[in-house]
Amino acid sequence: MAKAKKSLTRELFLKELVIKPVKVEIGGVVFYVRPMSEIARSKRAASMFDKQGNIDPAYVEKRRVINLIDHLCDENGEMLFTEKDVKALQELDSFKIDPYFQAIESVLGEDEGNE
Repeated sequence: MAKAKKSLTRELFLKELVIKPVKVEIGGVVFYVRPMSEIARSKRAASMFDKQGNIDPAYVEKRRVINLIDHLCDENGEMLFTEKDVKALQELDSFKIDPYFQAIESVLGEDEGNE
């Protein structure tokens, strides 16, 4: 007998879409990637544009580190970085950041709108 399919309910929807950090390992380093909440994603998308509706050049310069800030967390889902860390992250070796950036894209299946 085929297993009965679940019917979508408010409770099921809210339970199934809870944000959970995803464990990733690169070169012996374990870290966690956290998908954004809907409100955080909307705020980030809005911050990409200037008052005229054009993509803000200042945002483009920090796009990759913003992705790290928005998604790298500890095992409890607490974010590792904040906007205050942009400058420090921008000064790091870009080639060494690449695997983390790529892991975020791999876990999320897309670039979370930060392109």
